[in-house]
Amino acid sequence: MHSAVRARSLIGQAASPVPSVAPRFAPQDLTCHPIGSRYNEEFDSRPELFTMPKGKTHKGLQKRVKVTAGGKVKFRHSCGSHLNSHMSGNKIRQLRGKKLIQAGDVKRAAALLQIPVKAGR
Repeated sequence: MHSAVRARSLIGQAASPVPSVAPRFAPQDLTCHPIGSRYNEEFDSRPELFTMPKGKTHKGLQKRVKVTAGGKVKFRHSCGSHLNSHMSGNKIRQLRGKKLIQAGDVKRAAALLQIPVKAGR
C-alpha cells in the first residue's frame, strides 16, 4: 500500500492508547546479576551461573615447554632443527640442550600457563 493511501485511510481513526505495561525488571534487580542481563529466576535457582570464569592454559605454549618441579620453565633452542650446514659443530652442540626462561618473560609465561613461574639462573 502506498504511503499516501495509507495516510488517508488512517486520518479518521482514533489513535490507539499506549498500553501501560510494567517493565519486566526493575533496576534494583540488576544489582546481583550480570551487567546488562535481564532478571531471570533461573539465576536464583542456579548459583553456579555466578562463578568466576576460569583461566585457560595456552595450549601452544604448553606443548613447547616443560615446567620443572621448582617452577622453572624449560624449552628448546630455536634454529636447531634444520639448515644447520653453515653452522659450526660447536654451535650445533650448544643448540642441542634445553634453555630456561629468562626474568623478562616470567610474567608472560605465568599468564599463558596459568601457574606461578620462576626465572632460570
